[in-house]
Amino acid sequence: MTWPASHQFAGAVLFFSGQLLWTQRRLDLPRWHWLLAVSATIAVGLFAWWPTPEWSFNVSQGVLFVSLLWGLMGSWALRHNTRSRGLLLCGCGLLAWTAGASQIWELWFAIVALGYLRIADRCERNSASPGNTGIAADVLGLGLASLGFLLLQQSPDAEWLGIPFPTLSLVLILSGAGWLMRTFPYPQLPIGDAESPWDDVGNHLLPVLLAPVLWMNLLPHLLISERQLAILMPAAILPLLLTGLRADHRSRSETTLRLIPYVASLAGMAAVILSGWDLLQPDLSLQEAHPLLTGSELLPFILLADSVAWMMLAAGDSRSSGTSGWFRNGCLILGALSLAGLPPFPGYWWRLQLLSALVIPHSRAPLLGLYEVTPGNVIFSGLLATGLLLVMRPILRMLPREI
Repeated sequence: MTWPASHQFAGAVLFFSGQLLWTQRRLDLPRWHWLLAVSATIAVGLFAWWPTPEWSFNVSQGVLFVSLLWGLMGSWALRHNTRSRGLLLCGCGLLAWTAGASQIWELWFAIVALGYLRIADRCERNSASPGNTGIAADVLGLGLASLGFLLLQQSPDAEWLGIPFPTLSLVLILSGAGWLMRTFPYPQLPIGDAESPWDDVGNHLLPVLLAPVLWMNLLPHLLISERQLAILMPAAILPLLLTGLRADHRSRSETTLRLIPYVASLAGMAAVILSGWDLLQPDLSLQEAHPLLTGSELLPFILLADSVAWMMLAAGDSRSSGTSGWFRNGCLILGALSLAGLPPFPGYWWRLQLLSALVIPHSRAPLLGLYEVTPGNVIFSGLLATGLLLVMRPILRMLPREI
């Protein structure tokens, strides 16, 4: 089995293992099911990396590593909660599948699987609490995204009302898939309170992190001009600014923990835009701009750094049990400082790399052919830095409340 196919096989095994645990909860089978989650995660990890002669931290292998890390740590943290653990493995499977997907139908299948999880979760919640709604919106989001993928199969020169099909596809997928991932047009939080921070990982955190991975692999299929990147820019900036404002006006640590994953996801969208510039301007690619990372190299670093920091912050959360005082406080401090982006922690370094890569020239002047920095790039970088600063304060404000 080839290397991309092994990633997809790993994602399929994790997804269906999560489905099995989700249904096993209703069948009331024996309580050793968390071993299935751990063993499935380890097995697919070994299988996925086995045919790879050399390991490099690119999007496919880096995101696969992140998904397996979430699977192992989450399976242990949620060993007493079958429903949340099943959703966790489903989310890990979607990440692993999307990381190795290169064809349009493979990426569409990931959205269909996510839509199924959203609708099934809504139906289950509605049966327990009839006041919950949102199924129609999820179905509409799945339909819009599917229509966008269908248009991608058409000729890139085709138009509708003067709009190229790739641009129309981008808008439809951004609206539909963004709604299912809860990242667009605004950050959406899960309904109700969670007993543990890990309860939100499968149905909230991992779908949020899925967004930049999907767009990174989808970009080569729809990118024909800078018009598409101009659409993706506000799609990354506006939710990030809303995340910072919403977190700043909410004092609960639970709300802040739920909003933090949007920082990595939307910063990952900025890394996707970097990759788009490299595709449009090969002569200005960041491949030669050492020590800066390219967008495809920066994305897995962002996801890994903030994933580990979030795990440490969750371990220090007051709802977590089984940790001593000094260990809990140490995890809380280290995780919060990295997520806030303070040096010398990993969260600072990916922010420095990302903002530095965004402000260097990515185009040439039309007349003289000289390198130039367009005003749009400067505005985008400034708004991105503003959004990252807005999120810093509520994260640091958690420390005196939790210690």
